[in-house]
Amino acid sequence: MLDAQIRGIPVVSNKFTAMRDYTFYGKSCDYEQLYYDGYGNGLMSIPSVRNLSEGILEVLNTLNTKEMILQKQKSIEKIKKYINHK
Repeated sequence: MLDAQIRGIPVVSNKFTAMRDYTFYGKSCDYEQLYYDGYGNGLMSIPSVRNLSEGILEVLNTLNTKEMILQKQKSIEKIKKYINHK
C-alpha cells in the first residue's frame, strides 16, 4: 500500500487497523462489520463493498483536482519520512 502511494498511485482501503493509519493518498472507507476470528484469536473486519465502490469513484472523480495533487505531494513526503526514520 505504501509502495503504490509513494509512486503517486492513490489507494482505496478498509478503515481498520493499519490500513486506516497508512492511507495517506486516496480514501479509507468504513467497514461493514467487525467479527472475532477464533482461529487467529483476533478482531477482523468485513469490508463494505458499497463504501469501497464509492471510495473508488470518489478517487477517480477527484484525481486531477488541486486538492488531490496537493494530497499526493504531502503523502509522498510523509511516506519518505516514515521509510527513512531509524
